[in-house]
Amino acid sequence: MALVNYVPPMVVNNSGNFFKAIGMICPVYLQYTKKIDISGLQHLEIYESFSDGNLTMSVELGLVKLRAALKEEWNGQWNVPPYVEAQNTAILQTVDNEARRLILSKKCYVFGFELGAFNFYGTERYDFTATYYTRTATGSKRLGSVRQFIRNKNGARLFAIMSDTPFDEVYITFNRTGSYETIPLNFAITNIRYQTNKEIYDAHKNDGQ
Repeated sequence: MALVNYVPPMVVNNSGNFFKAIGMICPVYLQYTKKIDISGLQHLEIYESFSDGNLTMSVELGLVKLRAALKEEWNGQWNVPPYVEAQNTAILQTVDNEARRLILSKKCYVFGFELGAFNFYGTERYDFTATYYTRTATGSKRLGSVRQFIRNKNGARLFAIMSDTPFDEVYITFNRTGSYETIPLNFAITNIRYQTNKEIYDAHKNDGQ
């Protein structure tokens, strides 16, 4: 699907292997990933980890459960498909504008989430990067990164990676240069999806590409 003004994710591959971003929601991504459902989390509670029973995701500094459709909590709109799965969704928001490190309990071949940013005063696009690592006994090895510009309030985008080298750590940062209008007050993620099964990944990583 060709979208007006669509800018694909900017990818840096440090792995030496296949490492590719999924820029928009597509049937293959939805069918061959599992989703960590956050709808049952307590509203307005802060969580430092959550799980679907198979994969646990831990978050440094935690995230608070909100509803994107409520203007008093977010802005009434997250974004529209195929940039995101749905306009009305539960989200997990930072309570500050600090970076977040996501630690996964299992190594993933596919891992993705939607990310939105917010600033009461800003009309800017915010410059976000997600960097992917695989943890080893001697430390974390950087596999690559995905960079995207997120439109203020209702411009959430998909950050999703397929990687031949499985990973279990994602570090979310944003560009802090400029005035207060060019820096988000906070950001949020939702629709967390993953695939840990290598056979499923290998069978479908080129589908729809």
